[in-house]
Amino acid sequence: MRLLIVLLALLYTTGLTFAQELGKDSRLLIAGTSNLKIKNDRAVAVFSLFEEDKDKEVAASALNKRAKDILDRLKANYQDVEVSTTSYSVEPIEEELETQISQTKKSIKSQRVAWRVSQTVVLRTTVLSILPKLISELQKKMELESLRFELSESAQKRAEKDRLEAAYRNLFERMDVVAQIMGKTSVDFSIESLDFDGLDNGSGRYQTVEVSGSSVRRKGTDPSFEPGTTNVKGRVEARVKMK
Repeated sequence: MRLLIVLLALLYTTGLTFAQELGKDSRLLIAGTSNLKIKNDRAVAVFSLFEEDKDKEVAASALNKRAKDILDRLKANYQDVEVSTTSYSVEPIEEELETQISQTKKSIKSQRVAWRVSQTVVLRTTVLSILPKLISELQKKMELESLRFELSESAQKRAEKDRLEAAYRNLFERMDVVAQIMGKTSVDFSIESLDFDGLDNGSGRYQTVEVSGSSVRRKGTDPSFEPGTTNVKGRVEARVKMK
C-alpha cells in the first residue's frame, strides 16, 4: 500500500513538473496505435503436375491434355473457384553412366534419358466450406504443394477502415491519459495536424501483416483447413498544441 501511495505521489509530482515546464503554446507529438486480428476469408491452393517421356513433345502433349481435363472439370463443377496456371517448365532427366576405362580408372558421364514437363495450377476461393472435398479430389490427380489463407480484396478494404478507426480512437484515449499525467484535461489540447501511418516520414501506408502459423501448410504435410487470422496494424500521430 505504501508503495502504491509513493507511486501515485510521484505521478502527481511528475504531472506538476510537466505542467510547469510545458506552458501555453507548447507542442506535443502523441500517437495512437491499433493491432487487429482478422479472420482470413480466402484460400489459395497451389498444385503441381508433370509428365515424363523420352520424347519431349509427347510429354508436353500428355501434360497439356491432363491440365485441360482438370481445368475443364473445375470450371464445370466449381464456379466459385478462380483457377490460373503458372510456371510451365521443361527439364531434362539425366542419369550417370559409369564406364570402366581400365583396371584402375572409371569414367562417369551424365546422359539425358527423358524429359520432364511441369505445370503449376493455382486455385483461389472464398467459399471455404468446399475445401475438404475440392482438395481431396484434386490430390488424386495432382500434387498439393501448399495451402494458405489470406484476406480477400473486400476483406482488405474493411480491414483498412477498421485498423485506422481503431488507431484514431486510441489516439484520443492516449491524449486523455497524457492530459491527466500533466494535470490537465483534453480540452486543453488542440490538434494542429494528423499523420496516418507515418506518411510524412516515409514509413509507408501499410504496417506489418502477419498470417498465423495455423493457416499455412507446406508440401509433405497434411493440409489444415483452419483459416487462421491476419494481423493488421495502424498508427495515427497527432501534433498537439497546449492552450
